[in-house]
Amino acid sequence: MRNVLFLLSFFSLSCYAKVDYEIVANETFRKLDNSITVQIIPSTYPLNWSNPQSLIFSLMKNKFFFPKTKAEIGHVTAEVNCRINGENIRKFLGQKVTDINGFRTHVINGYGFSVLNRPRNNYDDIPLLTIKGELDNYPDSLKRFNKLISKDHFSSLSFKVSPEGC
Repeated sequence: MRNVLFLLSFFSLSCYAKVDYEIVANETFRKLDNSITVQIIPSTYPLNWSNPQSLIFSLMKNKFFFPKTKAEIGHVTAEVNCRINGENIRKFLGQKVTDINGFRTHVINGYGFSVLNRPRNNYDDIPLLTIKGELDNYPDSLKRFNKLISKDHFSSLSFKVSPEGC
């Protein structure tokens, strides 16, 4: 049971004026020996999943109607901070679609968001689709975090992790 994650803190960086994400991270969750922090960038407007047409309309609204972010469906990244054998180790994790038009085409053609998570071997009628993407890098993400903090459009959720969990 020691490997279970425990909720440590939830903080919205929007409460800080002209905040630098790096400074806040160093003053909060990075002070812990072992933590996982999820950075959350919501879509500008909620996605309406009630039917394919509503979902497409939501995507279009997030693309063209004064969006706060380029992440039409939102975006999530994570940072893992562990102290292993006396050494601090930090890993940043995230990936993004590089061909949003190809992604959008699959959604419009009726595949919906099954393109994100095809259940293993259970649904042969759902095709396995490949969408071009790349790993997020921290310097670019840091710029995006700071820009979105200034727009009051960014949050983080941190978990304390047991040493064994790290």
